[in-house]
Amino acid sequence: MTDRLSRRTFLRVAGGLTALGALAACAMPTAGPASEAEAEQVSVTFYTNDVGWREERYKRIIPDFEAEFPHITVDYTHYTTDWEASLTTWAAGGTMPNVFYSRTQKTSARARLGWILPITGYIDADPDKDLLLDDFWPIQVPQLQYENDWYLIPENISSITMRYQVEALEAAGFSAPDEPWSYYEEWPNVVKELTIRDGDETTQWGFDAGWMFQYSGFAWIWLPAGIVDTDTNTCIIDQPENVKSLNQLQDMRFRDRLIPQSGDIPEGVNMFASGRLAMNMAGVWEITSTRDQVGDMAWDIALIPQNPLNPGENLSINYGAGYAMGAETKHPDAAWDLIRYLSLPSMQQVFIVEDNWALPGRRSVAKDWLDGVLSTGSGMPAHAEHWITALETGRSVPVTAAEKEIEDVYPNLIAPILVTGESRAEEALPHIQAEIQKVLDKYV
Repeated sequence: MTDRLSRRTFLRVAGGLTALGALAACAMPTAGPASEAEAEQVSVTFYTNDVGWREERYKRIIPDFEAEFPHITVDYTHYTTDWEASLTTWAAGGTMPNVFYSRTQKTSARARLGWILPITGYIDADPDKDLLLDDFWPIQVPQLQYENDWYLIPENISSITMRYQVEALEAAGFSAPDEPWSYYEEWPNVVKELTIRDGDETTQWGFDAGWMFQYSGFAWIWLPAGIVDTDTNTCIIDQPENVKSLNQLQDMRFRDRLIPQSGDIPEGVNMFASGRLAMNMAGVWEITSTRDQVGDMAWDIALIPQNPLNPGENLSINYGAGYAMGAETKHPDAAWDLIRYLSLPSMQQVFIVEDNWALPGRRSVAKDWLDGVLSTGSGMPAHAEHWITALETGRSVPVTAAEKEIEDVYPNLIAPILVTGESRAEEALPHIQAEIQKVLDKYV
């Protein structure tokens, strides 16, 4: 694996790492001399959400930040309530936090609503601007901007692969794949061979996408032709390749019974950990949870099939999170100092590398992340570098101000094809396209 990483992945990720490593070693850069007002004691409100263990990490590093910037006090709160609803309430009441944790796929929507402030001026004034920007993953850059302004500094990014039981794959006569399976030929056959039946009972299902069939931006994995042309603000979901892809999934689930339906999954049973599911989707953030769930069972990951419309492109969808400056901040210089501090590679060691969680938003930290995954705990998955490959060769979520509304309506629109199986894609997609276009038309 080490040799293959050096040849296929490490050289791409670590190209220029000497320069990027120098950035990682730099002290916290400032945007320029602080104003007299900013030199006085100021308080910055900082709100986060996401997995609970991150709260302890923020509480650990905030005192270090305050020691480095003694004129700034951080008023920190971690929220476990509905984050989107909370942000909406704060925005309506003019109480948006000065700095907050923000998903990158939502940048356009939040910038258009006026929830967040552009940080272009601070980035342009940063003495390490070029090294900073070169350290971002290219696929994530459009998600950090809106109308040619920067709004976010990234902390993490995610990619998707397929997780499989090693023993099940070997028993079906397959070895760990170095390259993605073809979408229409090889992959369905693998799923078929992984499915085991005892009479009318399926004792091992070949594959399940779970919530990624219909929820969140990751559901667009199954749309090779895409969903939105962001250049023209047009829904393009009704395309022949999308029809073919969705009908294949429907047939695998309802006709061929290779993918379980909701009634096939016993309540409270983890199908993968219990050995009743040979392969499912795996987000890069699931390393530690999978290790905890499966015990001694050997598991690994494989790349999602390549896009049949573009053989060099993986079907994985990528987005992440970073830090934004809230619209009501009265001390933008201090807010920027916190955002820039939180974006340092050393902070990504704390929030990403220490717990094998997501992928770092800085390319210069990727090798440390990979080394950490392979050298801690069980060391599984052995092919963790596939998440990096999926990131580099995958696709971005559509960068559109309509993201939130599309995400809200999409599950119900796609359900007749993939959840109930009552409509074929060629019947449903014209209606889905019309409904999504109605949403897009609000954001001309």
